[in-house]
Parts: sequence; structure tokens; C-alpha cells
Amino acid sequence: EDLFRSMFGQSGGRNGNSYERKPRNRNVKYRLQVTLEEVYSGATKSVTIAKPDASNTSSSTNKKLDVCIPRGIRDGQSIRLSGEMDHVTSATPADAIFVVECLPHDLYTSRKGFDLGMSVTLTLDESLGGLRKDAGE
Repeated sequence: EDLFRSMFGQSGGRNGNSYERKPRNRNVKYRLQVTLEEVYSGATKSVTIAKPDASNTSSSTNKKLDVCIPRGIRDGQSIRLSGEMDHVTSATPADAIFVVECLPHDLYTSRKGFDLGMSVTLTLDESLGGLRKDAGE
């Protein structure tokens, strides 16, 4: 045992195991509001988040992150930025997780998969006789 200690240093883990895991910061979730246009084409959004305070005081620090919004992301899905939360410097950095919230659109009122829906007001004559209307009219 003394031979191993002299070669590899003093073991610091429990039961002589030097492979004890370093504590990890906790993952932190944030809400990310996106527009339909951002969902349609994909985008990168710069957001400023408040990092949790390691000392449990009321002050916190702000951090600016660029979040890539993939095309076609759905409401409630998450975007994970690995290793961005390092509020306890002696611990392994954790992840910032952004939960997507799609904002309402002026024209399109619903979305199912890749299909968009809208509400159109018609008169009885228009619905019986047929009608062609451009979106947004």
C-alpha cells in the first residue's frame, strides 16, 4: 500500500478509492419565449439569465448566452446548453435548460405538427357559394 501511495499520491476517496466524484452544480431551467417566425426558420437568440447565487444571498449575477432555436421546435420542448451553470466554482458545471414557449401569432391561431391553422369569418352566402380569400384579409 505504501508503494502505491508513493507512486500515485495520497488517496483521498472513501475506502482508499481515489476516484471519488466531484460534486456537480444543479441544472437550472429557464423559460424561452419564441415567435412563430423563429420556429419556422430557426434562429439564434441572445438571452440574459440570472445565475443562481452559490452563497444563498439575495444577489445574483447575470450571464449572457446565445441559444440556437432549431427549425420546427415545438412548444414545451427543451434546449440544453451543457456546462453553462458554474455558480459553485469547486463543482462540475451543470446545464442551462431552456423550455420553449411559442408566443401567439396574429394570423395563425393553431399549429399541429408542421401545419398552421387560422380562423376565417365567412357569411352564409360565402360558405354556400364558395369563396377564395387571401390569408390576412
